[in-house]
Amino acid sequence: MTKNRRNISCAEAAELLNEDPRTVQRKAQSGEYKAEKMPGLRGAYIFERAYIQRLVAKRERVAA
Repeated sequence: MTKNRRNISCAEAAELLNEDPRTVQRKAQSGEYKAEKMPGLRGAYIFERAYIQRLVAKRERVAA
């Protein structure tokens, strides 16, 4: 997998956010995290890499 892809999976977002993948999925489902749901009953959530990176940066600023 290339690191410069625009969209990332729930598992990749969870790793960057240092959260459990299920937590990230619930937050996407509730609307707390901006995500796109793929088609189908079990459609996965995908996230824009830049959006997740902004969340990480915001957390780092708050923690500093």
